[in-house]
Amino acid sequence: MVKNPERTGCYFFRIGERVVLTFPPKSLLMPADVPTISDPECENFRLAQVAEEIAERAITHSLCGNWQKKVAKEFGIDPKRIIYQGYKVVAVKDGKCLSLYDGKTEYKIGERLEQTAKRGHQGGYYVTESLIDCVEGDIPLPANAVLQRWLHRAILCVEFGGKTIKYKDKVVASWVRPLYVVKTFSW
Repeated sequence: MVKNPERTGCYFFRIGERVVLTFPPKSLLMPADVPTISDPECENFRLAQVAEEIAERAITHSLCGNWQKKVAKEFGIDPKRIIYQGYKVVAVKDGKCLSLYDGKTEYKIGERLEQTAKRGHQGGYYVTESLIDCVEGDIPLPANAVLQRWLHRAILCVEFGGKTIKYKDKVVASWVRPLYVVKTFSW
């Protein structure tokens, strides 16, 4: 699995123990024991070619709509088991990672939070799919966000899944689990 897929021009998601790597317009179903690559640019090899050599199966498709679910079905895997990876900007207050929106929800590394995602911003956990979308820490927030002006922030790398709803620049998911802190900064 690639730690920062944006750097390689690919996307990835997990389904159980397996990984699907996508180098548009092709997706590769990888075996469970694929090694983690922290920075493929430093390793001086062509990731797409290596991935294709060890893939169990490959398909070609478009990136329209909820393409990840279509890819999972094509590989014969239940799309409800998809685990996505993304990023979340949080406030850092008193050593805790807190929701910028409500100022109370705490994001602890390794702990899964659940709340059903609903249309119209009525529930779930908001994440970005790309590190680039939140790298400056200036993410769109509603006017009533409690910690919207909080200066001390962090970007968390998170897993997310369940029911998901895509908006223009973010995704709302029914569950989220922080994996690690990517960066802390003062905004």
